[in-house]
Amino acid sequence: MELRDLLLYEWGQANLPDLDVRPPDGFLEMIAERSGFKLGEFRGMTMADWVPWLFDSFDSEEDAFNCYTHQFSVLLPPRPDSKRSVQGWRAWLPKQNLNRACPACINLDSAENSLKLAWQFPLMISCPKHGCRLETYYYYPSLLFPWEKTEILPLPASSAVVEMDRLTEQVFATGQVNLPRRNVHAGVWFRLLRTIIEELNTPISRCGRQAKSIRRIWERAGFPCRAGLQQWRSYEALDLSIQLQFLEATATAINMIQNEEINALGEDAELFLSEPKTWRYANQPLKPKESDVKVTDHWKIVKDSLNQAIEEARQDPQSAQLFFRQMLFGRTDEKHVEALRQDFNALGIPAEWCQI
Repeated sequence: MELRDLLLYEWGQANLPDLDVRPPDGFLEMIAERSGFKLGEFRGMTMADWVPWLFDSFDSEEDAFNCYTHQFSVLLPPRPDSKRSVQGWRAWLPKQNLNRACPACINLDSAENSLKLAWQFPLMISCPKHGCRLETYYYYPSLLFPWEKTEILPLPASSAVVEMDRLTEQVFATGQVNLPRRNVHAGVWFRLLRTIIEELNTPISRCGRQAKSIRRIWERAGFPCRAGLQQWRSYEALDLSIQLQFLEATATAINMIQNEEINALGEDAELFLSEPKTWRYANQPLKPKESDVKVTDHWKIVKDSLNQAIEEARQDPQSAQLFFRQMLFGRTDEKHVEALRQDFNALGIPAEWCQI
Protein backbone atom coordinates (compact mmCIF):
# COMPACT_ATOMS: atom_id res chain seq x y z
CA MET A 1 0.00 0.00 0.00
CA GLU A 2 1.36 3.40 -0.94
CA LEU A 3 1.71 6.04 1.76
CA ARG A 4 -0.98 8.23 0.19
CA ASP A 5 -3.54 5.41 0.32
CA LEU A 6 -2.57 4.48 3.88
CA LEU A 7 -3.09 8.04 5.06
CA LEU A 8 -6.32 8.48 3.13
CA TYR A 9 -8.08 5.29 4.20
CA GLU A 10 -6.70 5.02 7.74
CA TRP A 11 -6.54 8.69 8.69
CA GLY A 12 -8.91 10.38 6.24
CA GLN A 13 -6.30 12.77 4.83
CA ALA A 14 -4.02 11.90 1.92
CA ASN A 15 -1.22 14.32 2.70
CA LEU A 16 0.48 15.08 6.00
CA PRO A 17 3.44 17.38 5.21
CA ASP A 18 4.75 17.39 8.82
CA LEU A 19 4.54 13.64 9.32
CA ASP A 20 8.26 13.32 10.17
CA VAL A 21 8.28 16.48 12.25
CA ARG A 22 5.07 16.75 14.24
CA PRO A 23 2.36 14.23 13.34
CA PRO A 24 -1.19 15.18 14.37
CA ASP A 25 -2.52 14.13 17.76
CA GLY A 26 -3.72 10.55 17.74
CA PHE A 27 -1.94 9.52 14.53
CA LEU A 28 0.95 7.64 16.14
CA GLU A 29 -1.42 6.03 18.64
CA MET A 30 -3.49 4.73 15.74
CA ILE A 31 -0.44 3.34 13.93
CA ALA A 32 0.83 1.71 17.15
CA GLU A 33 -2.52 0.07 17.79
CA ARG A 34 -2.82 -1.27 14.23
CA SER A 35 0.78 -2.48 13.99
CA GLY A 36 1.33 -3.94 17.45
CA PHE A 37 4.53 -1.94 18.01
CA LYS A 38 5.01 0.23 21.07
CA LEU A 39 4.05 3.89 20.83
CA GLY A 40 7.48 4.99 22.02
CA GLU A 41 9.13 3.37 19.00
CA PHE A 42 7.04 5.52 16.66
CA ARG A 43 7.64 8.69 18.66
CA GLY A 44 11.38 8.15 18.20
CA MET A 45 10.85 8.22 14.42
CA THR A 46 9.65 11.85 14.54
CA MET A 47 11.37 15.09 15.46
CA ALA A 48 8.58 15.78 17.97
CA ASP A 49 10.25 13.27 20.28
CA TRP A 50 13.32 15.54 20.41
CA VAL A 51 11.55 18.36 22.28
CA PRO A 52 13.14 19.97 24.29
CA TRP A 53 16.56 18.62 23.22
CA LEU A 54 16.69 19.59 19.54
CA PHE A 55 13.85 22.11 19.73
CA ASP A 56 12.83 24.12 22.78
CA SER A 57 9.20 23.94 21.67
CA PHE A 58 7.07 23.70 18.56
CA ASP A 59 5.04 26.67 19.73
CA SER A 60 5.97 30.12 18.50
CA GLU A 61 7.74 31.92 21.35
CA GLU A 62 8.76 35.56 21.21
CA ASP A 63 12.37 35.19 22.36
CA ALA A 64 13.00 31.65 21.10
CA PHE A 65 15.78 32.65 18.67
CA ASN A 66 17.85 34.54 21.23
CA CYS A 67 17.39 31.90 23.93
CA TYR A 68 18.60 29.16 21.59
CA THR A 69 21.46 30.84 19.71
CA HIS A 70 22.89 33.02 22.51
CA GLN A 71 22.91 30.54 25.38
CA PHE A 72 26.54 29.70 24.60
CA SER A 73 29.51 31.41 22.95
CA VAL A 74 32.37 29.70 21.10
CA LEU A 75 34.16 31.79 18.47
CA LEU A 76 33.12 35.23 19.71
CA PRO A 77 32.75 36.63 23.23
CA PRO A 78 29.18 36.83 24.57
CA ARG A 79 27.31 39.51 22.63
CA PRO A 80 24.32 40.84 24.59
CA ASP A 81 23.83 43.60 21.99
CA SER A 82 23.36 41.18 19.06
CA LYS A 83 19.91 39.88 19.91
CA ARG A 84 17.33 39.71 17.13
CA SER A 85 13.59 39.32 16.87
CA VAL A 86 12.72 36.46 14.51
CA GLN A 87 8.99 35.79 14.35
CA GLY A 88 7.83 32.17 14.20
CA TRP A 89 11.40 30.85 14.36
CA ARG A 90 12.08 27.19 15.17
CA ALA A 91 15.61 25.77 15.31
CA TRP A 92 16.87 23.55 12.48
CA LEU A 93 13.54 23.28 10.63
CA PRO A 94 14.16 24.14 6.93
CA LYS A 95 11.76 26.19 4.85
CA GLN A 96 10.97 23.08 2.83
CA ASN A 97 11.43 19.34 3.34
CA LEU A 98 14.83 17.93 2.44
CA ASN A 99 15.26 14.52 0.83
CA ARG A 100 18.87 13.39 1.19
CA ALA A 101 20.58 10.02 1.34
CA CYS A 102 24.02 8.41 1.18
CA PRO A 103 24.81 6.98 -2.27
CA ALA A 104 27.01 4.28 -0.71
CA CYS A 105 24.23 3.18 1.67
CA ILE A 106 21.65 3.03 -1.13
CA ASN A 107 23.95 0.94 -3.32
CA LEU A 108 24.29 -1.78 -0.69
CA ASP A 109 22.31 -4.99 -1.13
CA SER A 110 20.68 -4.30 2.22
CA ALA A 111 19.44 -0.71 2.43
CA GLU A 112 18.72 -0.89 6.16
CA ASN A 113 18.95 2.51 7.88
CA SER A 114 19.75 4.17 4.55
CA LEU A 115 17.13 6.91 4.93
CA LYS A 116 17.79 8.49 8.30
CA LEU A 117 15.52 11.09 9.85
CA ALA A 118 18.41 13.43 10.75
CA TRP A 119 19.42 13.61 7.08
CA GLN A 120 16.12 15.26 6.22
CA PHE A 121 17.14 18.36 8.21
CA PRO A 122 20.12 20.72 7.80
CA LEU A 123 22.05 19.07 10.63
CA MET A 124 24.59 16.98 8.72
CA ILE A 125 26.56 17.04 5.47
CA SER A 126 27.86 13.49 5.23
CA CYS A 127 27.30 9.86 6.07
CA PRO A 128 29.93 9.20 8.78
CA LYS A 129 29.88 5.46 8.05
CA HIS A 130 31.09 5.88 4.44
CA GLY A 131 32.66 9.34 4.70
CA CYS A 132 30.80 10.65 1.67
CA ARG A 133 28.46 13.59 1.17
CA LEU A 134 24.72 13.16 1.23
CA GLU A 135 22.92 13.68 -2.06
CA THR A 136 19.44 14.96 -2.84
CA TYR A 137 16.85 12.60 -4.26
CA TYR A 138 13.28 12.91 -5.48
CA TYR A 139 10.56 10.79 -3.95
CA TYR A 140 7.35 9.89 -5.72
CA PRO A 141 4.29 8.09 -4.32
CA SER A 142 5.00 5.21 -6.71
CA LEU A 143 8.19 4.63 -4.66
CA LEU A 144 10.46 5.70 -7.52
CA PHE A 145 13.75 7.00 -6.18
CA PRO A 146 15.64 9.15 -8.75
CA TRP A 147 18.67 11.22 -7.73
CA GLU A 148 18.69 14.95 -8.33
CA LYS A 149 21.82 14.56 -10.47
CA THR A 150 21.94 12.25 -13.51
CA GLU A 151 24.91 10.22 -12.30
CA ILE A 152 25.70 9.80 -8.63
CA LEU A 153 29.07 8.68 -7.32
CA PRO A 154 29.95 8.92 -3.62
CA LEU A 155 31.75 12.25 -3.14
CA PRO A 156 34.22 12.20 -0.22
CA ALA A 157 33.66 14.69 2.59
CA SER A 158 36.50 16.36 4.47
CA SER A 159 37.76 14.76 7.66
CA ALA A 160 36.51 17.78 9.66
CA VAL A 161 33.00 17.35 8.27
CA VAL A 162 32.94 13.59 8.87
CA GLU A 163 34.11 14.06 12.46
CA MET A 164 31.45 16.68 13.22
CA ASP A 165 28.74 14.53 11.64
CA ARG A 166 29.98 11.49 13.57
CA LEU A 167 29.40 13.40 16.80
CA THR A 168 25.93 14.50 15.67
CA GLU A 169 25.04 10.92 14.79
CA GLN A 170 26.32 9.84 18.21
CA VAL A 171 23.91 12.31 19.80
CA PHE A 172 20.93 10.78 18.00
CA ALA A 173 22.04 7.31 19.03
CA THR A 174 22.94 7.92 22.69
CA GLY A 175 21.57 11.32 23.73
CA GLN A 176 25.03 12.69 24.44
CA VAL A 177 28.33 13.42 22.69
CA ASN A 178 31.91 12.74 23.79
CA LEU A 179 33.86 16.00 23.60
CA PRO A 180 37.53 16.17 24.63
CA ARG A 181 36.91 17.58 28.11
CA ARG A 182 33.61 15.95 29.01
CA ASN A 183 30.45 14.38 27.71
CA VAL A 184 27.73 16.90 26.92
CA HIS A 185 23.98 16.46 26.65
CA ALA A 186 22.27 16.34 23.25
CA GLY A 187 20.59 19.67 23.93
CA VAL A 188 23.97 21.33 24.57
CA TRP A 189 25.51 19.91 21.38
CA PHE A 190 22.71 21.14 19.11
CA ARG A 191 22.87 24.60 20.67
CA LEU A 192 26.67 24.73 20.39
CA LEU A 193 26.45 23.99 16.66
CA ARG A 194 23.71 26.56 16.14
CA THR A 195 25.74 29.11 18.12
CA ILE A 196 28.80 28.64 15.88
CA ILE A 197 26.62 29.00 12.77
CA GLU A 198 25.25 32.27 14.11
CA GLU A 199 28.74 33.51 14.98
CA LEU A 200 29.90 32.71 11.43
CA ASN A 201 26.91 34.69 10.15
CA THR A 202 28.07 37.80 12.03
CA PRO A 203 29.24 40.69 9.79
CA ILE A 204 33.03 40.98 9.84
CA SER A 205 32.70 44.61 10.92
CA ARG A 206 31.14 43.41 14.19
CA CYS A 207 33.67 40.64 14.94
CA GLY A 208 36.23 42.97 16.49
CA ARG A 209 39.65 41.41 17.10
CA GLN A 210 38.26 38.03 16.05
CA ALA A 211 37.61 39.22 12.46
CA LYS A 212 40.89 37.71 11.20
CA SER A 213 40.06 34.28 12.64
CA ILE A 214 36.56 34.33 11.14
CA ARG A 215 38.05 35.15 7.73
CA ARG A 216 40.55 32.30 8.09
CA ILE A 217 37.74 29.83 8.87
CA TRP A 218 35.75 30.76 5.77
CA GLU A 219 38.91 30.75 3.64
CA ARG A 220 39.90 27.27 4.90
CA ALA A 221 36.36 26.01 4.21
CA GLY A 222 36.64 27.32 0.64
CA PHE A 223 33.73 29.77 0.71
CA PRO A 224 33.33 33.56 0.90
CA CYS A 225 32.63 35.08 4.29
CA ARG A 226 29.05 34.45 5.46
CA ALA A 227 28.65 32.20 2.38
CA GLY A 228 28.32 35.36 0.29
CA LEU A 229 25.29 36.72 2.15
CA GLN A 230 24.99 40.51 2.03
CA GLN A 231 22.06 40.76 4.43
CA TRP A 232 21.41 38.70 7.52
CA ARG A 233 18.91 35.85 7.23
CA SER A 234 18.34 33.09 9.73
CA TYR A 235 20.04 29.80 8.91
CA GLU A 236 16.70 27.96 8.72
CA ALA A 237 15.42 30.33 6.00
CA LEU A 238 18.41 29.77 3.68
CA ASP A 239 18.57 27.49 0.66
CA LEU A 240 20.17 24.09 1.27
CA SER A 241 23.28 24.98 -0.77
CA ILE A 242 23.98 27.94 1.55
CA GLN A 243 23.16 25.94 4.67
CA LEU A 244 25.73 23.31 3.67
CA GLN A 245 28.38 26.02 3.35
CA PHE A 246 27.62 27.20 6.88
CA LEU A 247 27.76 23.61 8.18
CA GLU A 248 31.11 23.01 6.48
CA ALA A 249 32.48 26.25 7.90
CA THR A 250 31.25 25.13 11.35
CA ALA A 251 33.10 21.82 11.02
CA THR A 252 36.18 23.73 9.89
CA ALA A 253 35.95 26.07 12.88
CA ILE A 254 35.70 23.17 15.35
CA ASN A 255 38.69 21.49 13.72
CA MET A 256 40.78 24.68 13.85
CA ILE A 257 39.89 25.20 17.52
CA GLN A 258 40.92 21.64 18.37
CA ASN A 259 44.20 22.04 16.50
CA GLU A 260 44.74 25.42 18.20
CA GLU A 261 45.03 27.14 14.83
CA ILE A 262 42.71 29.91 16.01
CA ASN A 263 42.11 31.39 19.43
CA ALA A 264 38.38 31.09 20.09
CA LEU A 265 37.19 33.80 22.47
CA GLY A 266 33.86 32.34 23.55
CA GLU A 267 33.22 31.14 27.08
CA ASP A 268 32.45 27.59 25.90
CA ALA A 269 35.27 27.15 23.37
CA GLU A 270 37.27 25.07 25.86
CA LEU A 271 34.79 22.20 25.41
CA PHE A 272 36.47 21.50 22.07
CA LEU A 273 40.01 21.60 23.48
CA SER A 274 41.96 18.71 24.96
CA GLU A 275 42.71 18.71 28.66
CA PRO A 276 45.75 20.88 29.43
CA LYS A 277 48.94 19.06 30.30
CA THR A 278 49.72 19.10 34.01
CA TRP A 279 53.30 17.92 33.97
CA ARG A 280 56.69 19.01 32.69
CA TYR A 281 58.11 15.54 32.44
CA ALA A 282 56.46 12.16 32.46
CA ASN A 283 57.97 11.33 35.87
CA GLN A 284 57.64 14.80 37.43
CA PRO A 285 53.99 15.83 37.79
CA LEU A 286 53.15 19.36 38.80
CA LYS A 287 51.32 19.57 42.11
CA PRO A 288 49.12 22.55 42.83
CA LYS A 289 49.78 24.56 45.95
CA GLU A 290 47.45 23.86 48.83
CA SER A 291 46.35 27.49 48.79
CA ASP A 292 45.31 27.11 45.14
CA VAL A 293 43.11 24.07 45.70
CA LYS A 294 39.44 24.98 45.97
CA VAL A 295 37.01 22.37 47.23
CA THR A 296 33.61 22.65 45.60
CA ASP A 297 30.58 20.83 46.94
CA HIS A 298 29.02 20.01 43.56
CA TRP A 299 26.25 17.94 45.10
CA LYS A 300 25.17 20.91 47.24
CA ILE A 301 25.05 23.07 44.11
CA VAL A 302 22.82 20.47 42.41
CA LYS A 303 20.47 20.27 45.39
CA ASP A 304 20.26 24.04 45.75
CA SER A 305 19.53 24.46 42.04
CA LEU A 306 16.84 21.77 42.15
CA ASN A 307 15.18 23.35 45.19
CA GLN A 308 15.23 26.73 43.46
CA ALA A 309 13.65 25.24 40.32
CA ILE A 310 10.90 23.63 42.42
CA GLU A 311 10.19 26.89 44.24
CA GLU A 312 9.95 28.83 40.96
CA ALA A 313 7.65 26.15 39.50
CA ARG A 314 5.32 26.52 42.48
CA GLN A 315 4.86 30.21 41.72
CA ASP A 316 5.04 30.50 37.93
CA PRO A 317 3.07 28.41 35.35
CA GLN A 318 5.69 28.89 32.60
CA SER A 319 8.52 27.81 34.89
CA ALA A 320 6.45 24.80 35.97
CA GLN A 321 5.78 23.74 32.38
CA LEU A 322 9.43 24.12 31.33
CA PHE A 323 10.62 22.20 34.42
CA PHE A 324 8.03 19.47 33.78
CA ARG A 325 9.17 19.03 30.17
CA GLN A 326 12.82 18.86 31.20
CA MET A 327 12.11 16.18 33.80
CA LEU A 328 10.30 14.03 31.23
CA PHE A 329 13.68 13.43 29.50
CA GLY A 330 11.89 12.89 26.17
CA ARG A 331 9.52 10.21 27.51
CA THR A 332 5.99 11.19 26.62
CA ASP A 333 4.03 7.99 27.13
CA GLU A 334 0.84 8.57 29.09
CA LYS A 335 1.82 6.43 32.09
CA HIS A 336 5.15 8.22 32.61
CA VAL A 337 3.60 11.69 32.12
CA GLU A 338 0.83 11.02 34.64
CA ALA A 339 3.24 9.60 37.24
CA LEU A 340 5.50 12.63 36.95
CA ARG A 341 2.49 14.97 37.13
CA GLN A 342 1.49 13.34 40.44
CA ASP A 343 5.03 13.76 41.77
CA PHE A 344 4.95 17.46 40.86
CA ASN A 345 1.57 17.85 42.51
CA ALA A 346 2.97 16.33 45.70
CA LEU A 347 5.67 19.01 45.63
CA GLY A 348 3.02 21.72 45.53
CA ILE A 349 3.18 22.36 41.78
CA PRO A 350 -0.40 22.49 40.34
CA ALA A 351 -1.12 19.57 38.01
CA GLU A 352 -2.80 21.85 35.46
CA TRP A 353 0.54 23.62 34.98
CA CYS A 354 2.26 20.35 34.07
CA GLN A 355 1.50 19.92 30.37
CA ILE A 356 3.54 18.53 27.49
